[in-house]
Amino acid sequence: MKQPQNQHECNLRALQSSDLFLLAKLVGKLNLQSLSEIDFNGNQQAVGFAMIGTVLENLEYCEKEVYDLLSKLGAGTVKEVKEMEADVFLDLVAEVVQSEGFSKLLGKVQSLLQKSGSVNA
Repeated sequence: MKQPQNQHECNLRALQSSDLFLLAKLVGKLNLQSLSEIDFNGNQQAVGFAMIGTVLENLEYCEKEVYDLLSKLGAGTVKEVKEMEADVFLDLVAEVVQSEGFSKLLGKVQSLLQKSGSVNA
């Protein structure tokens, strides 16, 4: 697979229900205890940037899952994702984190955690 020069040349598919299990592992390993502090009804871009920061801070704890997810979303094989240039890889991570589907998923997780009492409202 030819490496994309920018995030627009690698069209990742939208998140699907089959991605939830892998995403659940990722969210758990990202240690997103501050979910209740993020306003998911606000500026999606601001939430995306906050999430990118959190992802980057915790990337080492979920390396395998990130490779698996990007591969599953169409970025190439796991080996190809591992061997991507760093800027291309970060563009793809940012594309996923800033996607509407990811924001919606985290909003649902936040809502479920609040209902269960795991996160304070």
